[in-house]
Amino acid sequence: AAELKARAAAGAPLDRSVVFLATTAEEQGLLGSRYWVANPTMPLSDVVAVINLDSMNVYGATKAVEVVGWGQTTLEDRLVELALAQGRTVVPDTHPEAGSFYRSDHFPFALAGVPAMYFHSSLDMVEGGLEAGEAIRAGVKERYHTPADQFDESWTFAGALQDAELVVALVEAVAKADAKPAYKPGSEFAKGEPK
Repeated sequence: AAELKARAAAGAPLDRSVVFLATTAEEQGLLGSRYWVANPTMPLSDVVAVINLDSMNVYGATKAVEVVGWGQTTLEDRLVELALAQGRTVVPDTHPEAGSFYRSDHFPFALAGVPAMYFHSSLDMVEGGLEAGEAIRAGVKERYHTPADQFDESWTFAGALQDAELVVALVEAVAKADAKPAYKPGSEFAKGEPK
């Protein structure tokens, strides 16, 4: 948010407004995002896209980003271009069977017809490749939602910085584009404009 504000102040204003929404109670049934979609603070038809940041990578730089629920929106096409400019690639959801697209805060927006995207760093680490990434995943799985799931001095924010820079570039691209993002033909959410 601060980066986008600084860029706008430096003479690069955006053509569309950018709204940052921090929701709560995701794990209790997406309560915060469901509430906002049902009671928006602006017309839902004015929301051209949702870019969901469910978590940030605190384990190191990666060679790729992974789109959860790949194949849904034209946002993915722009993300591919921007990731390549960053020296990274974009890979589809490596575990679509987990249904993660349907269990995160962008989902109520998708149900309402708003093009929504959820991506995160892949497990293909710059240092150590997929083997290092799988070891990280195993450690996270062991600590996730336990008393051990807390700040760790060993974290590095190089991956979070990569992802934040990519999000800023994507938000700028969407905010400056003439065409609005859309659901791709065949997407289960391609049902026209948001209500």
